[in-house]
Amino acid sequence: MDIEELEEDSQRKREHPKAASTTAKLEAQSDRASTDVVAAMFPEKPPQPLSLTAPAASPGIEPSARLTAAIDYARRGWPVLPLHYMTGNRCSCGKRECSSPAKHPLTGNGFKDATTSEDTIRVWWTRWPTANIGIRTGSVSGVIVIDVDDRTAMPALAAVGAIPKTLRVRTGKGLHIYFGAPTQPIRPRTALIPGIDVRGDDSYVVAPPSVHASGRRYAFDRVDATIAAMPDWLSNLITASTRMSGGRSESVVFTQGQRNTRLTCVGGSMVRQGIVGGPLEAILEATNQEACEPPLPKDEVRQVARSVERYATSPPPPLTSSWSRTRRLLKLYSVNDVLTEPSQQWRVEGLLPVEALSMIYSPQAQFKTFFALDLALCVANGIPFHGRRVKQGPVIYILGEGRGGLKNRIAAWLLKHDVKDVEQARFALEAIQFKSADDVSALKSVIEAQNMRPAMLFIDTFARSAVGVDENDAMQMGVWIDAVTTLKMDLGCDVVTVHHAQKPRPDGGTVRERGSSAFIGAVDTVVRLARKTKTSKTVTISCEKQKDAEEFTDFKLRAKDINLGINEHGESFSSVVLIDCDGDDDAVVESDLTLPNASQLSALQVLSDARQLGSAAWLQALSETRGTPVPEGTFRHWREALVKGRFVEKVGSRYQLTDGGHAIVGANGRSLAALENPSEGASHATHPKGVADGTGRVEGNGRSPARIDATGDPSDDPNLLGGGGGEPI
Repeated sequence: MDIEELEEDSQRKREHPKAASTTAKLEAQSDRASTDVVAAMFPEKPPQPLSLTAPAASPGIEPSARLTAAIDYARRGWPVLPLHYMTGNRCSCGKRECSSPAKHPLTGNGFKDATTSEDTIRVWWTRWPTANIGIRTGSVSGVIVIDVDDRTAMPALAAVGAIPKTLRVRTGKGLHIYFGAPTQPIRPRTALIPGIDVRGDDSYVVAPPSVHASGRRYAFDRVDATIAAMPDWLSNLITASTRMSGGRSESVVFTQGQRNTRLTCVGGSMVRQGIVGGPLEAILEATNQEACEPPLPKDEVRQVARSVERYATSPPPPLTSSWSRTRRLLKLYSVNDVLTEPSQQWRVEGLLPVEALSMIYSPQAQFKTFFALDLALCVANGIPFHGRRVKQGPVIYILGEGRGGLKNRIAAWLLKHDVKDVEQARFALEAIQFKSADDVSALKSVIEAQNMRPAMLFIDTFARSAVGVDENDAMQMGVWIDAVTTLKMDLGCDVVTVHHAQKPRPDGGTVRERGSSAFIGAVDTVVRLARKTKTSKTVTISCEKQKDAEEFTDFKLRAKDINLGINEHGESFSSVVLIDCDGDDDAVVESDLTLPNASQLSALQVLSDARQLGSAAWLQALSETRGTPVPEGTFRHWREALVKGRFVEKVGSRYQLTDGGHAIVGANGRSLAALENPSEGASHATHPKGVADGTGRVEGNGRSPARIDATGDPSDDPNLLGGGGGEPI
């Protein structure tokens, strides 16, 4: 409280002595009630004379009832901190639209400033006599608080388990339910069940006799209540919910493409804690309403609950792999038995064995995701992989990063191979944490729902699927490898992990895969990708390990740009595919050149007429020719594409056509009007071979990529298991 507020408060008391007297009595009663309740909470401790009279205060300032309560809490080992308070209809922080009025800390370090030092507490409440009181929760104080913001949420919580009698505090609009902290850490959680939060480690709650922004005073529900131990079911529910959210304490929103997967994950967590039937449905429906955008229909949520409960409580299905968990029922084979075992089978001839655990790794920006995606789609569609026979089968691709680039990559692959769809490929567009039994269970449930038995499972990347795993620790890596190997055996499939290499060495030497040697020791096949330079379009594929067969000979692939058409902004967009490469690493190959689209061709025509133009003059001339202003960003994309395609070159500060650019303009044979308005009198015009016509088609192809265009949302694709982002290489 500043000097002006102190003067105003004193003036009100002088003008309204009766009201001031009543307020003082109420605060004194609240002070005594707080002291009585704190003492009752610890009946095993002998009574102590705890601040029944106000502690000493600075001359001229009345002792604060809140100071008394704050010292009482501190003497019980509960660190406290001062919180902002209401001054009239506004929080004391002064912000008109304060997001947490009368609740956020007055001190600079928030809950970290909480203390049991009585000297510090006296200084605080001498400076701010009407400050609200915050109690730090978690292991430091020994209390966990269930914060019920909405009392209508209590039935959903009570449906999960019985809530024991314990200390309760009436808040401005709900309840605080106090429990003794369990031995394991409890992280704070928002929306454990919609309307119910958890205040654990690194958090705090507002304590009596603080005043809520509504004007209601925080008060103990019963003066004779003691603090009960947290029941196991509640501790398990919090732990499972925290695992499901990846340790995040904030609210999580699940969008289309994610909702079923994440609700399945929540359900699996609950079933493993013994929560089934009606309580399971109640939690899933509450989570659906709070976290899913938009919420799923109730019938669909009920179906998720039944599916998860049935899957988690039924015996595991028969395993197709001979190397299953039942391998401990050891069988001894004779020499003849061993000799009659099937010969080595290949998923990709000479490259990847069947039922192997393989690793693809490279430094950054070496086309490893393009390579892995090419492998996956070839196997799923039964197309030879760069001349190598494949054993066709369903593929699951878990993409933990780079979701935004997947759509264009698939579109480019479809165009290159002239196919409309890959029916046996499915994509999960979020990372699966394989050390989490809940995530693995959710993955199995979703695969089961697809009614498919995958032949291959791709994990892209290891780092995104092993959050919290120290990749340099052999023991932690062993646990992760064991979890993945167990899943591989359960599904009877091959597993391919995409991994990063170490940072480049100062001496320019060969870098190895990142992390513990336990990883490379456990895998059957190791494939390394490397480019000679960062700008090289050629990547060399090498075999660094082939456990049960001869290592394949190095081969090279070249990255080729594929023009995918024009997006909604009138800009061309493209992606890359890998093609066979027999020549020099960086030789310019005619097939590498991406021919200009109609808009870029109009820019070429303008530059051809002027011979040379600076960038600004070129943009102005192009806008005048088109009769409408061309956005600067759009023009920059066109210009850079033409330079990259070697149709335009920069001479000093000006641009001019190359021989290739002149050839394209000369071969066009159409007016600019026909280029920009093909539907108006130009329907019979022909495009130069390979020039995109603005619809995503290229002459000689005659179609658009199936279900994927410049504006489409991949989450609407039925082949995607999960619900964009950067484009990893």
